[in-house]
Amino acid sequence: MNPSRRPAALAGRSPRVASLRRPAQAALAVALLMLGCGPIRVPPLPAQSELIPCTATDCLRLLSWNVHGLPFNRTAGDRLANIAGKIKEQQPDVVVLQEVWTACRAHELARALAPDYVAHERISLPLFRPHGGLLVFVRRGSAWRVEGETFVRYHASGRWYRVCEGDGLGGKGALLLHLRRGAERLGLVTTHLQSQYSEYGHSYECERRRQLNQLQCAIATEFGNSPVLIAGDFNTMPEEALYWSHIAVLGDDLTLPERARCGCGTFTDTDGTRQWIDYVLARNVPADPVADVDVRRLENQAVDDPYSDHDGLLVRVRFDGSRLR
Repeated sequence: MNPSRRPAALAGRSPRVASLRRPAQAALAVALLMLGCGPIRVPPLPAQSELIPCTATDCLRLLSWNVHGLPFNRTAGDRLANIAGKIKEQQPDVVVLQEVWTACRAHELARALAPDYVAHERISLPLFRPHGGLLVFVRRGSAWRVEGETFVRYHASGRWYRVCEGDGLGGKGALLLHLRRGAERLGLVTTHLQSQYSEYGHSYECERRRQLNQLQCAIATEFGNSPVLIAGDFNTMPEEALYWSHIAVLGDDLTLPERARCGCGTFTDTDGTRQWIDYVLARNVPADPVADVDVRRLENQAVDDPYSDHDGLLVRVRFDGSRLR
């Protein structure tokens, strides 16, 4: 979820449910998140040539995409099918998705992407949801493999009883993975930060700052000074002070050249405004951010047409593989 987004299915709920205890919170979350699941079928789409293909050995193609997988969204099944088709067309090595909110959606995506991709998912409750809506796929034909993973749930978030916002029920956090290709090792982090809700007067800057502080500590603890790619929906725009104080310091912002070139955003709100809130960062990665990195957006025509309310970020990184050992 993103700045100023209001999930229609959650509107109109009274804050007095704050008196409910945690079992009621879990029951409400299950009821909401299990709605609207069903099989997805990848439709035939107009073929597009593979963007920024890897022609060198020391190369990784990463796709980061907030897929707006709300289970009560009536278009989600068709859109996730379109997204699966786009992934199979472009064949990135690693795919990190945000907002895959239910286990059934995760399993249906896995079926739609099979046999090309294998899912590495974390399920918080049986038949419930991947942790924090985060889901990772690795292409079977790629030499990269996931060796281990850790999920870190953010301590700070919006209040769970603000159900018209939804973030407090989402259990947002960061998924930290160890990738390996032969003797080469690379850390990978995907995350989804607290959304902003300006229509309710909530920017949640303090909560996002606390989440980013926790993320920085988790990355340092898990990877030390090893190379790491960090990707996801940060719900923070480049003009915010928080971007410069907490996001830019995590690593080199690989999306900066594309952002400067297009003058656009990655998230499109219902009023047509576009905001850049998705990033891919490189920390201690032995690559030149200008010479060795290419970024392309997988673009929507409008909100949730045909994919999501976010553009996907397809990033190719070329590096000296000997420095990943």
